[in-house]
Amino acid sequence: MGKPSSNTVNNITTTASSSPKTAKTLDELSFYIAQLEAKNTALSQQVSQLQTQNSFLHTLIDNIPIAMFVKNSRDNFRITEWNKAAENIFEVPKETVIGKTTHDLWPKEQADLFLADDQRVADKQHLLEIKEEHCQTQSRGTMLLHTKKVPIINPHDGKTDFLLGICEDITEQKLTKIRNESRTKVLSLIMDDAPINHILATIVSDIESAHAPILCSILLLDDDGIHLSVASAPSLPKFYTDAVHGEAIGAQAGSCGTAAYLKKRVIVADIQTDPLWQNYKELAAMAHIGSCWSEPILNSNGEILGTFAMYHHCPYTPTHHDIETVASSAQLAALALERKRSED
Repeated sequence: MGKPSSNTVNNITTTASSSPKTAKTLDELSFYIAQLEAKNTALSQQVSQLQTQNSFLHTLIDNIPIAMFVKNSRDNFRITEWNKAAENIFEVPKETVIGKTTHDLWPKEQADLFLADDQRVADKQHLLEIKEEHCQTQSRGTMLLHTKKVPIINPHDGKTDFLLGICEDITEQKLTKIRNESRTKVLSLIMDDAPINHILATIVSDIESAHAPILCSILLLDDDGIHLSVASAPSLPKFYTDAVHGEAIGAQAGSCGTAAYLKKRVIVADIQTDPLWQNYKELAAMAHIGSCWSEPILNSNGEILGTFAMYHHCPYTPTHHDIETVASSAQLAALALERKRSED
């Protein structure tokens, strides 16, 4: 069979290209491709819009002044969002918590409580409001939080996808309220001419109940102006109060003896390493006292009446809330003592 001539090939090609059916197929294919390109462009625009919206949402959440976090309820409540306010309140950076569970970040006892609340919100799919929630931090001690946990429900299967947490630090608000209530109570006792020992004991017990596990004491300067006597220290061990009762004030006489001697606040964050407690650190260890900050109780003439002290079982640096509390308590004790002594 011979090779086809060039005329034959041209005829076949011309016939094929001019076929109506082939032309229609090519037009449909071109139209289909154009449709795909249009859809692709629309999808790209939608993706871009979603990315912009997502970026805006992340920025908004990150800069809201109230602590917010999100947990994935389908993955052991692992944290997926953690804004700047949460970093500040909990003192844990975002990069540390993302992808972690509650038990990865908090002590077991506290984590168990958090997880139980999370699971209840996810199962019952109802908002949970915790009006006062205690949370331990590294530098600010125990905080009080007003917390809300909200379930984010999947519209397709009706199950909880995520849990949104919103936390507000109400520590200052709560402590201010407690201090004002305590002050009102003590002033009422003063006006009613209650025994001074009862008034001082009330100051101590009110502060201890609001600041657990912190312990408190009031020591009064004896008439000789040299020694301190225990006036109220209900939560300190008796062997400890017996040992410090009647001790002399001085430049290295623990927190209280030194505060009385210098007439200024003394803060000892670690009793076992601080020279002010050199003669008392073994006694403190036996009493499980790790730190102590003491405020002098001064009368209106600046004369020393005694000291108000707060103690922690562990080495601990007092927060500004603790400092405000010890200062206001010493002032309240001074008011009661001056009133009593003016009557005597």
